[in-house]
Amino acid sequence: MPTARSLPLLLAVVLLTSCASPEPQQASPGPGRDEVTTLGDDPRILVHDFSSSMEALVHGELAYLPEERCLVVLFRDDASGEVVGSAAPLWPANVTPLDDGRGGVEEPAMGTIVDGDRFTAGGGHRDAEPEWGADLPEACVPDGASVVLNEDSFEPGHT
Repeated sequence: MPTARSLPLLLAVVLLTSCASPEPQQASPGPGRDEVTTLGDDPRILVHDFSSSMEALVHGELAYLPEERCLVVLFRDDASGEVVGSAAPLWPANVTPLDDGRGGVEEPAMGTIVDGDRFTAGGGHRDAEPEWGADLPEACVPDGASVVLNEDSFEPGHT
């Protein structure tokens, strides 16, 4: 049983312990490990947190589809410059959509990437998977194609 002399010390310990309790943390809006989620409203983007990365170089051009409010990556023939394919970009979890009407994203290493910008990034092509639950129109995931883009691998332009 506490004595009169130990009571102030006991109260101080109780107060310090209750003050040190951490507040509940807010859930991150990003994906969980090995998941894909949709972020933003205009544009809506797909972000991933895959535990392994693809090692190909992706040379693409960002295109904004205003009616669908999403982004796709265009692939051009090097010789003719003609578009030969497109895919839904799966951005790394550290990328955020711009909300300023320019149709693009903010990538920490490269900065802003907007409609018409060309870039090179590590990654690779992958079919979209139904369990991702991406609520995007078909035009945003052309023919079910997607391209995984790796974190910290972006460079402007491509040759």
